[in-house]
Amino acid sequence: MSTRRRDGSSYGSIWFSVFSAQAGTGVRFMVSLIAGLQLAAAGVGVPWLLALLSQRGLRDEQVLLGLLAAGVVWFGVLAWIWRRSGPHQPLLRPILLTAALILIAFFGSIMIDEAIRNEEPAIAAWLLFLSSVLAIVWLPTIARGRLSRAVFNADETVDVSCPACGYSLIGLHELRCPECGTAFTIDELIAAQGYGQSPAQGPRVVRTHEPAPRGDRIAGDG
Repeated sequence: MSTRRRDGSSYGSIWFSVFSAQAGTGVRFMVSLIAGLQLAAAGVGVPWLLALLSQRGLRDEQVLLGLLAAGVVWFGVLAWIWRRSGPHQPLLRPILLTAALILIAFFGSIMIDEAIRNEEPAIAAWLLFLSSVLAIVWLPTIARGRLSRAVFNADETVDVSCPACGYSLIGLHELRCPECGTAFTIDELIAAQGYGQSPAQGPRVVRTHEPAPRGDRIAGDG
């Protein structure tokens, strides 16, 4: 039986949303972190257990091989967690590249430590360089997020407004703004909202001067 939380959700429903690719960004991120930590523990623990059972000493090469295998498995787990198209698809590429950079940073630092006597400055330069690469990887995603806006408001209603004057169009039956009289097709209205793109990229909205009645809202929308 799954553990139920106060807000009514359960751990069973959370894991089901992950397996069905319906989980939100926060849940997917936490599951990715959990998987990475558990695989890292297995990458160190399994070689240690095998060495203990065989009554042989644990060598550094065995630990490195275990961590490398854990990293490869984690890379595949990330691809599975962030699979399918949808609102999370733009995050798939930077997340996978971030995982790859973590592996490169880890094993590259080990190689530098083995090859260079005074390794601290070289490792610091290596990690700083990879940090800059990581920033470059996430830059388009961050820029895309700042240029777009959420589809839903805080009260879970669709955030739709007139692209000409900004008047709220929630509850209207007609594709005409009652405030400024601008008319538009449904695809023009959706594209001009800036969901996932810059508002400047939306199609041009045809302006008309014919005013619309103000009584077109659904009852109760005020």
